[in-house]
Amino acid sequence: MQKKLELKDELTKELASKADIQVLKAEIQAVRAEVQAMEARLEAKIEKEILRLDRKFTILFIILFFTVILVNQNVLEFLLKVLGVIR
Repeated sequence: MQKKLELKDELTKELASKADIQVLKAEIQAVRAEVQAMEARLEAKIEKEILRLDRKFTILFIILFFTVILVNQNVLEFLLKVLGVIR
């Protein structure tokens, strides 16, 4: 009988109490809030980087376009024909 009581006491000590569970739930909520805040910050950084790269590629494309036109006069003549400036 003594062994049973000792075993029961030991098992009771091992079980999490309702207060322990509430503390864990609060910690989980705090971690979730931190993760959501971090996710929002990272999304904002990614959007900012995408805009920066988009501007950069646009500028590089314009530079490439004008370089091709300046280097190759046939392209300039073709574009003028396409636009209807010359026949």
